Amino acid sequence: MKNKPIPVNVFATVALVVLTATGNAQTTDLRTAYQQAAASSPLVAQTRARWEAEQFGKDIARSALAPQLTAAGSISQNNLDLTGFSSSAIDESYNPSSYSVTLTQPLINGSAWSTLQASRSIAESFKAGLLAVQQDLILQTADAYFAVLRAEALERTVVSRLTLLQKISDRAESERREGTGDIISVEEARARLDGAQSERLSARNGVQLARRALERLTHQSADALADLETLEPQGPIPARMEDWVQSAENSQPVLEQARQKLQASRYTISAASRGSWPVLSLNAQYLHSDGSFIPEMERRESLIGVSVVWPLFQGGAVRASRARAKALAQASQYGLEVLQDHVRMETQRSFLNLENSAAQLTATRRALESATTALKATQKGYEIGSRSVVEILDSEQRHANAESDYTLALYSQVLARMQLKASAGVLSEQDVNAINALLNVSAESRSQK
Repeated sequence: MKNKPIPVNVFATVALVVLTATGNAQTTDLRTAYQQAAASSPLVAQTRARWEAEQFGKDIARSALAPQLTAAGSISQNNLDLTGFSSSAIDESYNPSSYSVTLTQPLINGSAWSTLQASRSIAESFKAGLLAVQQDLILQTADAYFAVLRAEALERTVVSRLTLLQKISDRAESERREGTGDIISVEEARARLDGAQSERLSARNGVQLARRALERLTHQSADALADLETLEPQGPIPARMEDWVQSAENSQPVLEQARQKLQASRYTISAASRGSWPVLSLNAQYLHSDGSFIPEMERRESLIGVSVVWPLFQGGAVRASRARAKALAQASQYGLEVLQDHVRMETQRSFLNLENSAAQLTATRRALESATTALKATQKGYEIGSRSVVEILDSEQRHANAESDYTLALYSQVLARMQLKASAGVLSEQDVNAINALLNVSAESRSQK
């Protein structure tokens, strides 16, 4: 006996009610999400502020080598009672005043010069740190963005499956009442339906959690997101792992940050060592004073010359500072080596992950096509009575699993591309724009296909 057909749409979902809330919302794409995150990220703002602060640090260090101009002046009320200087005592009140202008130009100051070089390296390290934070934010935003799309796709799959299972369950119950079915098929269909209802709740919660994670980065409500319609598998380009590792060693901002910190620590050693060097300066001064107890006396004086200050002993401060700076430089060197090993490993892992991702996307796409064909064939068999309810339930489960696997592989492929570039230190906003160009389908329109 033929069974009545059960309509199956294997790629679409009837979960329009789930997306009603976003039906009128403006679609947000990846570029917009990243721009929102970059504009509101406290970590980016903090790192940029510290980098800007270090620009002034260079000016402060440079000032020790720049001309120093000072002015001084004084005025006072003096009372003089002088005896024994002449035949009569002197008892006078007078108001002396004076002012001076002094110009000092350091000619040789080895410690200050090394400190300036260290401050430049520190500023460069913060610049590299800012780039590292920006790259990490791109990756975090993309991960959160596609996590929302992945969760929504899973929810659509579950809702579509739930609708199909409800129809199968109703049909099995109807056939049992008509005497053409059995209780085993009814119970099996109900069990699958109960499981799908539980999965729907879990999927709905997953969407909410994913949206909250994205909103935490963008500090904006996550409206409807532009989605991927399709994506061709793509492995690493260039295809040699060594090229990517070399790129990471040359371009990774966290390595550049560590190198600049190491260079700064070496300049600090030099500055500490030169703390015992003589400091040679050019000095010029003009002095004017009047109002002494000798009437009509006025003094004008100018001078120009060279002075040398040579700190011969400072209580061991120079030796201790030099030893401390050497120890810190050694620690920075070891830290750089550890970081280099980590970056190489992460780049190699990202390279292999992208290769696996491309293969996985191809495999899951073919598996989905196969599961779709099998589900249609099983449905036809059920309609003519050659397949049972349990068989169509099993086929539906395999199709749902294949669709979930393909969705996961699709978004993982995009993230794997970005992760490899991030590991190599070359991820930029241009990559965001390139991925954004692939996002031309809204979640709502996709659900209606």
